[in-house]
Order: sequence, then C-alpha cells, then structure tokens
Amino acid sequence: MQEERIDMGFWKDADQKLQELLRLRTNPVAFKLLPEEEDLKKIEKLRRPNHQVLFCQMVTAVRTYGMALGAVDEDLMSPACAGMLGLSPRPDYVMDGKFKAAFWFAEQKDGEKFEKSFPVIPPGKFRAVALAPLKQEKFEPDLVLFYGTPAQMILAINGLQWKDYEPLQFYCVGEGACSDAVARCYLTQKPSLSIPSYGERTYGHVGEDELAMAVPAWAMGKLVAGLEGLAQRGIRYPIPYTGSLADMTPGMPKVYQEMFKDRKKRRNP
Repeated sequence: MQEERIDMGFWKDADQKLQELLRLRTNPVAFKLLPEEEDLKKIEKLRRPNHQVLFCQMVTAVRTYGMALGAVDEDLMSPACAGMLGLSPRPDYVMDGKFKAAFWFAEQKDGEKFEKSFPVIPPGKFRAVALAPLKQEKFEPDLVLFYGTPAQMILAINGLQWKDYEPLQFYCVGEGACSDAVARCYLTQKPSLSIPSYGERTYGHVGEDELAMAVPAWAMGKLVAGLEGLAQRGIRYPIPYTGSLADMTPGMPKVYQEMFKDRKKRRNP
C-alpha cells in the first residue's frame, strides 16, 4: 500500500540521510514528469540543453555536477529516450525491431521482442521532464534515482524491507536499462534496481562498479527509516570485513551468538 505523499521540506533531509547512511558518491536525483513545456519555466534556475542530448547524459550532469535540467521531446536525441519517458510515441522503425537489431540482436524478430518488453511511460500525458539534485528541493519528485555500489544497494534494499517486509523483484530488459529503473519504477510504484547498460556507461559515464535504483516518492520515508533502524543495530555502510578464515563468532551480533550457542547445544546434548 502506498503511503501519503511527502511534503516539501522532507527531501533535503532525506538526501542528507542517504549520504550519511550509504555514503553515496553522487547526488540522488529528483525526477519529475510535467504536463506542459511551460512548466519547466516555473522551476527556478533550471536549464534546457542547447543541443540534443541523451537522457543518461542529463542524469550524469545532475548527479555529478549538481545541475538542474529539463527537456522536451525535441531536446532528446534518441527516440528511445523520449519514448521511455512518454514524451512521444515510439516510431514504427523502433517498434518493428530494426533500430535495436542493427547492433544488439541477431535478427529483427529479436529486436521486436525487445521493444515489446521495454518498459515505457505511456505517451500523451506529459510533455516535459525535469531533473535536479534532491537536496535542492526544486519540486516534489515522482521518484528518486540514485547510483551506488552493490554493497550500498543491498543495504538500501534491506532498508526498504525493514518494516512491512516484502520480497523485491528486479528485471533486466538488456540494452536500455534506464527503462528498468525509471519507467518500471514509475509504472509499478515499486523500487526498481537496474544494471546500467552499455549506453549508460558509454554516454552517461556510469562507473563499472555502479548500479542504479529508482525509488517512488512515497517510499523514500520508508527507505530512510529502514536505513536508520539498521544503523542503530550496527548494520551500516561500509560493511566491515571479518576475514574468510577467522572465527566469525566475536564479530556476530549478540542475538546471533546466542542462537549459534543454542544450536550447538541441540546438536551436542
């Protein structure tokens, strides 16, 4: 069940908590879809590209350099970017698989299968997208996108599962992983983890050790509270190494040590 929307004023604190508890290397990104191009002008100090760009380039500029950026269909170079964001319908030469099959698949039919499985926000409702560092609180986001190492991401998952546990399912469409994070999260209103694709690494400069996670706005309070709860029990980043050949007992939480002692007694009455 979704929680109530969070008021402005929360986001700067949430950003600070994520930085403290996960030690992220780059800014968490606030993501917002807007019904009209004119809505971009209402966001203070937001820039428009002066040439066509890819969506992953925009994300990198925001998370790395702290820019606030907005775009419409015409600002985006690739029909895959605009189509994923719901800013325009995907053209026939994309939907029939020719576009992706030119590089990524053995045959056009495989490209067509890919396009049919590619998560996209339905076109027609939105005309613009806005991105900004979460801490700047320029708008109430639809979702928050952040990048981290596998160790940071598993702790984020643990935080989301801290209360009202549910298993999380993640998907990999292949080349075009921005859709696995952004579009899938937006559509399902569930957190979505993705492995950045070749394009994100080439054009968006995503590091080889980085994963991407999108969290719907309603779940950000849940994530922060979960990370704080884990930290109070000594589970925090960076995760300490105990040693692969050492006696693990002293490094275990006390409740684990008691459980292991009880297990040993049961095996050796």
